Amino acid sequence: MNNYPQLIEDLGIGVWEYHVQNQTINCNENWASLLGYTKAELEPITASTWNDLFHPKYLGNSDHLFKALLDGE
Repeated sequence: MNNYPQLIEDLGIGVWEYHVQNQTINCNENWASLLGYTKAELEPITASTWNDLFHPKYLGNSDHLFKALLDGE
């Protein structure tokens, strides 16, 4: 039995995952809470949502690193 999702919830860890194919982000309630929202308030969560929440000072570097990751670097 896989208890990993329950373990994440119990530990209060904020987790998100990006789905490249449809450019959506799945997150748990803890991740949304860390940002001061509920998951429902953020949905639908897309790459645009991420960009809107990310501090502009760090967005350029984040975009560069994310592209490198997708390129397999």
